[in-house]
Amino acid sequence: TALMATERNHSLVKKQIDAGKPVPAGFLHHGNVKAPQGGGHYLCIIGYDSQGYWVHDPWGECDLTTGVYKSTDGKKLHYKFATFEPRWLVEGQTSGWCITV
Repeated sequence: TALMATERNHSLVKKQIDAGKPVPAGFLHHGNVKAPQGGGHYLCIIGYDSQGYWVHDPWGECDLTTGVYKSTDGKKLHYKFATFEPRWLVEGQTSGWCITV
């Protein structure tokens, strides 16, 4: 059963990935990383390493510092925790939007 939730965190995403389950996650993709904005956009987290998440982003590659898409190729991108998590965990460390199964 899939569950859409708005109070997820970094640890839950890692657990899901470790169990072989990709994680669709919603984030604010417009504006500067220090003040992200927008109605939101979903990508799929497919992995992680010590620096960030591996994702498929259907809109392409986003410059997460500026919030501007710089390419339409969104396959297996590496989004660093430092610039993705402020856009995903906007209201605190357990405020991430995602879908888990």
